[in-house]
Amino acid sequence: MWKFSLLSLLFFTITVSHSILLNFLSLEFLKVDLAIPFIVYSVFFDTPIFALFVAVTFALIQEGLTSCIGGTLLFSKSSVFLFAFFLRSRLYIESHYTFAALCGITEVFECIVVLGLSVFTEGKIQGVPNILINLFPVATFTAIFSIPIYFLILRLDRKYRETRWE
Repeated sequence: MWKFSLLSLLFFTITVSHSILLNFLSLEFLKVDLAIPFIVYSVFFDTPIFALFVAVTFALIQEGLTSCIGGTLLFSKSSVFLFAFFLRSRLYIESHYTFAALCGITEVFECIVVLGLSVFTEGKIQGVPNILINLFPVATFTAIFSIPIYFLILRLDRKYRETRWE
């Protein structure tokens, strides 16, 4: 429980700081999804129940801090959880570079899910070019920002000794 509380506090602090700082910049490609490294790390290094709890909680935190359509982030984070869970048995994270690459790929998957969800629910393709133009820069910056998050979570795991080794 301590690990989840610390992860939630760390995620909330980083997300609020990120949102406040990016209000001064109008660069769309710097708006990375900071929940993905937390979800991917918890899927690969913790139990599936804990990872699902992290995905749902962080999606609800992000929905409270953004002005997106209700339920979109919850659906996309649940999809990210399932995507990472199915990749768990096929991939091995051996370093922070592998973790960053997986976070970037997961960001591309989430953008495609959100894009498909918006086209399916609204029936219009008004924001599709904007999402497609910013897809790979956002995935790249998510991968870059996932490296320090990986080391922070790893330090928390080592400090509180809650890592489950299988």
